[in-house]
Amino acid sequence: MLGGLQRVDLFGDEAVPESGKLVSAVLNILGRKPPESEPLPELVDTKARLQTLLREDNGDIATYELVAGVADDAYDAITNQTRFPNSSDELRHGTDEAILHLAQVAEDYLAVIQPLLEVLAVCGAWGRQTHERTWKRAMERIAQSNTTHTGQVALLELRWVPLVAAAYTIGVAGVWNENYGPVRAALVDAEVRDLRAGRIPICYRTDPWRPFRELPEVAQVLAYRAEGATMGLHEVAQLRSRQMSARYTPASNYLHAVLRPIFADMIPDDQDYTDAFNRFELLLAAIMTDARTDPNRSPEAWPDHHNFGRVLWDNHVRYERNNTSLPEVRLLTEATSSGSNWPPLQARLFNGEFARATAALELVVSEISECRARLD
Repeated sequence: MLGGLQRVDLFGDEAVPESGKLVSAVLNILGRKPPESEPLPELVDTKARLQTLLREDNGDIATYELVAGVADDAYDAITNQTRFPNSSDELRHGTDEAILHLAQVAEDYLAVIQPLLEVLAVCGAWGRQTHERTWKRAMERIAQSNTTHTGQVALLELRWVPLVAAAYTIGVAGVWNENYGPVRAALVDAEVRDLRAGRIPICYRTDPWRPFRELPEVAQVLAYRAEGATMGLHEVAQLRSRQMSARYTPASNYLHAVLRPIFADMIPDDQDYTDAFNRFELLLAAIMTDARTDPNRSPEAWPDHHNFGRVLWDNHVRYERNNTSLPEVRLLTEATSSGSNWPPLQARLFNGEFARATAALELVVSEISECRARLD
């Protein structure tokens, strides 16, 4: 599966001797073993090199070359028609078989962009203002993989998986370290080409449900697998017949689980990681809510309606209803009390406008309350 991944050869022969362990870990996460007949690819430890460059005042060009190289490799991998064709006979065998095949394709997408996600986590946490164009262009490179409109719809929709995962990775890292410049650069400044609307901000297309709209059961399979469950034809049939309970937010659950190893060193505490993940989803929901209510937005440039994600049921269990400790309430309270000094506004999210930010957050708080009420 990973055998064709190109080594990022930016720094000569300084390959990390134990880099194969990274790939083995990825395959273990997916519950699969590397084929014995195919040697594991060499991977350069770009994370360590990037962390060094981000501390150097004159490292901008080298930083760009490193990140662009990793993004190019990811683009080459996910647009490889041999590995990821736009049509497949596997989708003609039956719905249950198609669901399992699509789940496998989604997992393969995440596996081949693993080096990019590792880099984006560092970018989000530690990137500086001078690097924001680099993050923007890396995200736009991945977004270019979605320009094909010919093929089977379910496979074309799955092409959004890498972009959504990349957005979540840099977003969670930025939120965790309160470094919102990379979040804005990657989600708002960076653009993706839309067939009808032209160029629109990437955040318009980062709802985690987007890749699974054709067959929502694919997200359910991925969520269950991420929990360690075995999902075969029997289990898929149970899901479709409602003999197996569906997860409320399977796409969000899946991303939360599969991105966790990316942050194992950066955020060692599981609850700290979950808090950063939930907070990012809330911030993303507010950004997309603000976009939907923008009177200057072109009617064709319609952003996804962000499904609030696992924060709905996670905090429904952990916190009392209407408690000020609810994360969306805390986020609104922070923004209101900080005013124009609120860090996301300082990073020019919501165009740096306090009124826009609080209006969007108030709407998010209201809509989440309504959604939680429907979970009862």
